[in-house]
Amino acid sequence: IFMGRTDTNSRLHKDPGGLEISIAPISGQKECVLVHRDDSRCLYHLTASLDEIDLQRFPLLSQARVYKTVIKPGEILLMPNGTYHQCRNVTPCLSYSRFHLDTVNLLPFVMSLVNGDAPEIEHRDVLWNLASALIKKVDEVVDLVQDRVLAYRVVTDVVTGDTRETVETLLALRNFIREVARRDEVNKAVKGPGDKSKEELKPELHDFGVLAADVDVCLHDYRYRESKEIPKLKSRKGKALTNTLSKGVRKNCVGRDLNKFMIDNKPVVVFNSSLENNYMSLRNADVEKHYPLANKHKVGKALIGKLTIGDMLACRLEQKCVKAEVLEVLPQMKAAYISFEDYPSVYDEYQPFDLLRLPSGDEITHNDIKPGLVVLDFSNTNEYRAVVQSTIDGPMVRVKLIVSQHTLTRLVSPAMILGRYMGRWGSSGKKGSSDSDGKKAAPGGIVSPSTTSDVSDIAVEEES
Repeated sequence: IFMGRTDTNSRLHKDPGGLEISIAPISGQKECVLVHRDDSRCLYHLTASLDEIDLQRFPLLSQARVYKTVIKPGEILLMPNGTYHQCRNVTPCLSYSRFHLDTVNLLPFVMSLVNGDAPEIEHRDVLWNLASALIKKVDEVVDLVQDRVLAYRVVTDVVTGDTRETVETLLALRNFIREVARRDEVNKAVKGPGDKSKEELKPELHDFGVLAADVDVCLHDYRYRESKEIPKLKSRKGKALTNTLSKGVRKNCVGRDLNKFMIDNKPVVVFNSSLENNYMSLRNADVEKHYPLANKHKVGKALIGKLTIGDMLACRLEQKCVKAEVLEVLPQMKAAYISFEDYPSVYDEYQPFDLLRLPSGDEITHNDIKPGLVVLDFSNTNEYRAVVQSTIDGPMVRVKLIVSQHTLTRLVSPAMILGRYMGRWGSSGKKGSSDSDGKKAAPGGIVSPSTTSDVSDIAVEEES
């Protein structure tokens, strides 16, 4: 319910959630200005005014499809999902508004669930309750038909137009439920349970894999409703997605204790790939144990201003210490540390703000890039969905990480730098150079403080 005096208004916006919106005045009149959802790029990040259109400043407004209407009691305005709109009370007005979900906007509704753009809407509950209600409705019809079949009574009048519409809706809903189940399975395999409570992890609590199976059984029973005996459904199970690294008995799989490769109960590696197997063979980056000076003296922060192209560093990649070659020193960079949706944390990385977009493809203002935001990474030809974990606004280094025979070009923050890299035979932190001072490394792999006058020259020795 919305109530306001004359000229009470809202700014141009669109409501997330993937739902249609209806507005119905109960008393008074309301002016509504709508802009087609596909014309967002003509709205200049919603800074352009639709009240006093200025084509000198905002020339693309001329290409936007804009509709204006005044609604009064007895009329209902229904807006498709994603429609940009602004409202103004022409008179004192009391109006009623609600969200709608139907087969037309199921896709944007499920994508809103995936994007997490409307946390105030319980998407999972809505899908679960909707499917459960439809299953119950169809099951009641099947039971009634079966009773009549066994009693040799007429069944043609049981299935009505409403029943057919219910079945069609359930058919449309079926694959969306399967998509949610698939994403849950992927998330569990590559991200782990995380910090969720035991209550949230109960398998019977919104298990969309179970719900998808229930939908299949319901539709199967409906198909054979007029048979004297409904045949048993032969379930078609897809290939289970599991953490392949945990099973050493399979061919080409490495048997590992994956508890050693977990951070906050989340897996660092999952797939039996060459990169991940090489990552697991690297030296542990136990900062407190092996690199006590790295935190104490903030080595990365002190060292980053002295780096030049070609310098060799020891950097932290999740739990491991990785050799890295400096490709570029960036005095100031705004970047987000992102975790990719379908990949474990060894693939997490920093990306510049300018290479991130909203899942809709729209640009993101820098102030809106915050932890928890779902984004698309446009850093290469493929678009990868990710969640922002943290942000940085300061100096960074673009490096080539060397993971055995693999090389990865990534941005690293000062906190990821453990020190200059020192080769096994005492080579210095410059590619192709030698350590003329012959400094001896301390047992922890760091140059002893007594043999170096500058904390930024702390180096890490290669483990034999």
